[in-house]
Amino acid sequence: MSGTETSARGKVLIFGAGGAGCSVIRRLKNSGLAEGFDTAVVDTDSSALEGHPADRCVAASSDWILKNGVGCGGDIIRGERALARERGTLTNLLRGYDLIVVTAGLGGGTATGGLRTIASVIRGLGIPSVFLVTLPFAFESFSRRRNAEACIDELLPLADILLTLPDDLLFSRLPPDCPAAEAFDMATAELAGTAAGIASVLRSRGLAGADFAVFMSALRGHRCACGIGTGTAGSGEGIDRAPLALERMLDSPFLGGLDYLKNSDSAIIVLSGGKDLSLAEMKRTMEQAASLLPPQAETLLGTAIEQGIAGQVRLTAIAIHYQDPEQSTGRRRTASHRTVRPKTEKQEPRETTPGAAGPFVQGELGLTSFSRGVFERLPLVRYHELDLDVPTFQRRDLNIDKGS
Repeated sequence: MSGTETSARGKVLIFGAGGAGCSVIRRLKNSGLAEGFDTAVVDTDSSALEGHPADRCVAASSDWILKNGVGCGGDIIRGERALARERGTLTNLLRGYDLIVVTAGLGGGTATGGLRTIASVIRGLGIPSVFLVTLPFAFESFSRRRNAEACIDELLPLADILLTLPDDLLFSRLPPDCPAAEAFDMATAELAGTAAGIASVLRSRGLAGADFAVFMSALRGHRCACGIGTGTAGSGEGIDRAPLALERMLDSPFLGGLDYLKNSDSAIIVLSGGKDLSLAEMKRTMEQAASLLPPQAETLLGTAIEQGIAGQVRLTAIAIHYQDPEQSTGRRRTASHRTVRPKTEKQEPRETTPGAAGPFVQGELGLTSFSRGVFERLPLVRYHELDLDVPTFQRRDLNIDKGS
């Protein structure tokens, strides 16, 4: 095989969960972007699945007794139970793929409650996964924001790559008088194009670092907010199609504009083209794209050749903003943890030797280490923010008298 030919990774599935995920897959199929990919959706609202163009549709009932398929009304517990009951169906549906891209909107009930089940099934099957999810607007209720944040905490240990897109980025690019229906339609189209672009890049053999390992090195395990933009231009639109694709990428609703890209902590930029992509065009385009990034940012550039976009070029950018280190770890548990034991009694200062420099006295830190043991690699089991896999006496920091 020559260096400019595509090497497919195998079967790729783009999977939509909940109402937003179903809308993205519908747009993906109707626009023709799903060519070469399998598609599937799962939802608790049966009306959203009527006539859906996805290859496979899974109707999960949020009410085990009634099975009326009217959705779960934003209740994440009902959403979690609904998809947990479909675990066997989801396992059979997802088995056999080489890459799965999951898209959903967080804050509601079905996706927010059920994505953990989907991620657990994918991880159990050992399939590389990319989760592309949106966060609620800032003006939405606090409970939706809280539910979305809790879902991200649960997905971080399970998903290979987690891309979180704040809906508030739409305000940075769309005019204030833009009709709300048009804005959400543009957002759905952008998510569909992004899901197809990521799947295409990761499936193809990269000429310059565009592979799954590149994405994982920048994103796995990190809690971050991402801006994502895609721009496509064809040969029939002029001689300089690459700069046109770059301009359209910067205008993407979910990228957040040039300022969001310039202030990013890390960025991934991938140029995809057909066999007609020349070396000079690739070099010029990547140099222009790299010049938009801050010098201190970790920049990952890649180029991929795809047969499905002959005569076109597609530029995909992921601007990554890492959150505060303390927030980035969230509630995730690692192999060992340290917690400061509160003082229960007054500690006597240590005696100092004559001539010691300064009055400083070294006190005891009182750190306690504990581990989740055999549950370390399993999803967290929580109840009201408590990790139930950690023994109660350790969570409550109790001293047990073991005798002398």
